[in-house]
Amino acid sequence: MKCSASYQNEILEKLNKFRDKKYLEFSKKLIPNANASILGVKIPYIKKIAKEISKNYNSEMFLSLYEPKFHEEYLLKAIFLNLQKDINLEILYAKKFIKTIPNWAVCDTFCIKKNKNLEIYYELMNSFYDAKSEFEIRFYYVFFMKNFLNLNSLNEIFTKITQEKSDFYYVKMAISWLLCESYIIDKIKTEDFIHNKLEDEFIKSKAISKIKDSFRAK
Repeated sequence: MKCSASYQNEILEKLNKFRDKKYLEFSKKLIPNANASILGVKIPYIKKIAKEISKNYNSEMFLSLYEPKFHEEYLLKAIFLNLQKDINLEILYAKKFIKTIPNWAVCDTFCIKKNKNLEIYYELMNSFYDAKSEFEIRFYYVFFMKNFLNLNSLNEIFTKITQEKSDFYYVKMAISWLLCESYIIDKIKTEDFIHNKLEDEFIKSKAISKIKDSFRAK
């Protein structure tokens, strides 16, 4: 078991070894308003480090004491959380981590497809139903889309969308993405919702654009 200061420096050193200037410039364009400095490390390297940490570090100590400063450190913690086999430990620290998410890329990296314990994850997701911050709200929609969007849940999520009052850009983009995915599931029902029940013109425009651009929606 290592002390927090030593492994914080050690992990940052590991990340720095994989810095890529070209990828840094690409990332800055892709995440223009990142609320954390970007090092320029590609996801495969971050996943590799996360797996090393899961083998060599005490999980609870890492999750409780490791405080990300750089974008890649947030990604690392998001990936590390999803590697946890103890569902109670994961949920405990996921609730805290979600509140610190600094940008859409960290949010979407954290929101992976789950194959079990869905009732527990559904409860976690719904605890952010009435969240106020941009990426907590985005978490709700992206996580719903990746884990609970199906024929039986369309009415539930359409109701939520009509009630959504957030004016955050990345929330609206997440909803547009979700509507593209729902179109693939049920074209008629989604078209009716977009054209007859969706009031937000920005989301409507983006959703239609995403549907037109999607090969899976043809």
